[in-house]
Amino acid sequence: MSLTDALILYRDNGIYPFHMPGHKRNSFMLGTPADIGTDITEIDGFDNLHAPNGILAVGMRKAAKLYGSDRSFYLVNGGTCGILAGIFALPVPERETGFC
Repeated sequence: MSLTDALILYRDNGIYPFHMPGHKRNSFMLGTPADIGTDITEIDGFDNLHAPNGILAVGMRKAAKLYGSDRSFYLVNGGTCGILAGIFALPVPERETGFC
């Protein structure tokens, strides 16, 4: 099952979300017609972005294969996060640890 299919199945299961995000699937409150019913956090039955071993891990393996890379990682926080991750992944001798 794809991540999209799993999210749609979760959205349609009739369970009211008491987890984050706080909009509680209320698109009227946000003033948007977006499908916010699939906007979730790490919950039972899904995976953890920081230690993927389920549906996210499968998706990342598929992305790696698609792009011809050894591994692929999903990220959050926009492009800057990905750029910083790439920079700090480079081996640099005697570099101090930390982001700044």
